[in-house]
This record gives sequence, C-alpha cells and structure tokens, in this order.
Amino acid sequence: MPDTDALHKLAKARAIALKKLPYFSTLIYALVPFEAPECESAFVTPGLVMGYNPDFIKKCTEEEAAGLYVHEANHIVRVSRLRIPDGDPDLRQIAADIPINEDIKLTGLALPNGGVFASTYGFPTGKTMEEYYDLLKNLKDKNKLPNKKQDVCNGQCGGIAGSGGSPSQEQLEKELDEQVGRPQADVKGKQKAAAEEIRKGVSAQGRGNVSADLQQCIDLLDAPPKVHWTAELRHTLSRSLNKIAMGGSDYSMSRPSTRAFARDDGIVKPGLVSYEPEILLCLDTSGSMGQDELQTSFREAIGVVRAVGAKSVWFMQADAAVTAKPKLTSIRELKSMTIKGRGGTDFRPAIKHARTMKPKPDILIYFTDGDGYAPAEKPKGLSVVWCVVPSRYGRSQAPAPWGKTIFVEQDAEPCDD
Repeated sequence: MPDTDALHKLAKARAIALKKLPYFSTLIYALVPFEAPECESAFVTPGLVMGYNPDFIKKCTEEEAAGLYVHEANHIVRVSRLRIPDGDPDLRQIAADIPINEDIKLTGLALPNGGVFASTYGFPTGKTMEEYYDLLKNLKDKNKLPNKKQDVCNGQCGGIAGSGGSPSQEQLEKELDEQVGRPQADVKGKQKAAAEEIRKGVSAQGRGNVSADLQQCIDLLDAPPKVHWTAELRHTLSRSLNKIAMGGSDYSMSRPSTRAFARDDGIVKPGLVSYEPEILLCLDTSGSMGQDELQTSFREAIGVVRAVGAKSVWFMQADAAVTAKPKLTSIRELKSMTIKGRGGTDFRPAIKHARTMKPKPDILIYFTDGDGYAPAEKPKGLSVVWCVVPSRYGRSQAPAPWGKTIFVEQDAEPCDD
C-alpha cells in the first residue's frame, strides 16, 4: 500500500506549484505519481509516470517537492529526451537540467538538494540546453569536468529527460509505462497544449519573455505540423505533370473524335490525345551520400511516382559523371536496382545528359544530399525537383537556387492525404 505521508506531501506540493505557476497546470496534472521504492529519488518515464521513492519525498520540504513537480514538467514541454540525440548521455542530461533549474530559481521555488545550476560549472546563465552541452563537453575534453554525483534535477530525471539509467531502471520505466503510462499521441497533445498555455500565461502575468531555452521549445511546439516530404513531392509532381500534359495535348486522327459519328455529313475529325510526360529519376551515388537513407528515400519515392499514375520512368545514376545511362524501367524493376559509383559529386553531367535524351524528359527528380556542383542557370525545357536526403556526414543543403527543393526527413510522420 502506498505511503500516505508521501502522497499527502506530493498533493500539497502540487497545489503550491499550481498556485505559483498556473500556466504549467496541463503538464503538472499530466504526471501520474507512482510509488517506486526501487529508485533513489524520483524520475519520470516517457509515458509521464512520475516514479518516486517515498522516503526521498518525505525528506523534501513541500516547496522542494513543488520545485520537483515543475522541474519534471519542464522536461515534458522542452522535449529534453529528443534533443542532442547523438550526444554523451550523461552530459546531455545535465545540460537539460541546467536551464530548467535556472528558470525555477527565478520563480522563487526551491529544489531538492543536489540540483545543478550554471554556477555549478562556472557557466553564464541564459543559455540553451544545446549551448550548455557544448560547454560541458569542452570541460570534459579538457579533463576539467567536476566529478559530481548525479541525481534528480542533476542528470537523473528518467526517460522523459533522455536518461534511462541502469538496465534495471530502464526495465522499471518500461513496465510502468505499460501499466499506467500515457500513449505518445497523448503526450504530444499535452506538449502542444502546454506550449500555448505557457506562452499566454507568462505574457498575462507580465513577467516578460520566457528563457531562451524554453522559448525555443515553445516556438517549435507551436509551429504548424510539417507536411511529410512524400506528400510534398506528390503534390509537386501532380502539379507539374498536369501542367505539362495539358500543354502537350494535341489532336490526332489515330483517335477520332467520338462526336464525329453523330454528324450527318460523315466527316471524321481528329480527337484530342493527351500527352504523357516523361519522368527521369536520377540517383546521386557519390561517396558523401548516406546509403541507408538514400535507399529508404528512393523506395518511398517509387511509391510516390506510382501514386501519380506513372507505370514506367527513366532511371539514371550519377556521381561526378553519369555512372549508369538512362534506362526506361518499370516501377517493379526500380526496387531491385543496384547502386553504382560512390565517387565525387557534380550535377552538371547528369543534367546535360538529360537534355540530350530522346525522348527528352519533362521532369527530372534528382535524389542527392545537395553537396555538389550545379549549373548556374535552370536548364531550359526541363523541370527539376531536388530531393535532398541526409548525407553520411549529417549535412543537407539546396543544390541550386533554382528548381523545387524538397528536404527528405526520415523521422517525420507520414501524411495521410
């Protein structure tokens, strides 16, 4: 049976936090308290279960427990666990806690002992999580990083902050999320609702702007949802192909007009024949391309081409030169294409070759990381769509100031339309 003294203290702490920061109510109410004597202090799972050791909570003052509530709520809205994904886990967690604790200090709320601040490492205040991470990493690289025990509010806040801790801690969090955790769709909804709530609440209380770190997260959460890159490509192709087809339509006696058979004079007139645009897919096979990302993106693009009604397309591979000449191939054959090349990158030979093809393609879809040389001007009579995928070095850029550029995002959620 849960410790009632710990529960009463948490209830009072929640009331204090809500009174002090009412615009955090969505996040504070979203936390699901769950007694977990296995942990030393407290943590929050990705499903917003707030596990706590009752003995730890009873040692905290009500104000410190209120500060703990606000601290964990901040991890939710600041999306701490998804930032700096490839960083050092320990440094990343401390970097997430510093700006949160600095903000809580300004509200007048207390924190449990051991909380980390900018002054703990001699850093300036007002920085973002990413900036504090760089400062911490610089200290570590110089072997000047103080060896401090990590705890709640100091690099050990659980999965919501990106720290799973030990294997047993990770397993505990997983089990709690399965039992009483919130689904991720619900978590995302509360993040967005909280961002709007905090923005309005801070403004209404006349406390000026929120900190740079929190403002950055609110801006991202308040932003309209991105259109998945495949949907954007499909819409671009549909518009371009329809325009090309309409402009290329003509009359031909090979398809007589159906109205001719209704005429009394027996004169047969030509019917309108629609033009079928030619599509050329070009694959940048240079060494800078991330092969896994490229293959995945290319497979998805095949589905997009199929969705706009193309049964076959031209396919070409190129790095600093054309490594595989264009070949008219079916959608099915594209799935088994092998990659050739892996040299440098120059878009000019492929585009030049495309303009000499017979039949000449109407639209060129170029899959690349954008790191190469493109013609100074848009090629005449050829619509170009740059599908920019992540390179193996993490870079991605628009290849040219002309053409339509679509950035392929592997982690974006597909659009339903």
